[in-house]
Amino acid sequence: MSTKGLRNAAIVSFIVSMAILFIGGYFAKDHVPPIPNKVVVGEKLLADKETILRGQDVY
Repeated sequence: MSTKGLRNAAIVSFIVSMAILFIGGYFAKDHVPPIPNKVVVGEKLLADKETILRGQDVY
């Protein structure tokens, strides 16, 4: 295969890979689990919604 053919194959594979990534992200957005408003054990508050979201940002 010539250099031009390899270049074109690399470009096509990049575009197809990015399309698969974006399509997967679009469909994954619909399957996100719900985030509870608060997590309580007995009388003790372990986490609230803001704490969970901040933890996800750190991750």
